[in-house]
Amino acid sequence: MITVFGYSAPQSDVSAMRILRSAWGGTAERSLEQFEIIDTRPEEVLIESWKGFIDPGQHHYEIHRNFYESWLAKHPRRTGEA
Repeated sequence: MITVFGYSAPQSDVSAMRILRSAWGGTAERSLEQFEIIDTRPEEVLIESWKGFIDPGQHHYEIHRNFYESWLAKHPRRTGEA
């Protein structure tokens, strides 16, 4: 599980995205992943920004407009178990 809070994943930030991809792994390595995005941009824009991390066909992601709707806010100590 990963929560991204307001980071736009710009194409110019090559080194940060490389580190994130390395830590997150490929789709074959992730059978129970959950990717959570806290951002106010439209869903289509967020999906495009985070392609490679989320697969819209698998629905293993959530988009929240504010922090208080997120898993991280609702389950701060046991987010992965929630």
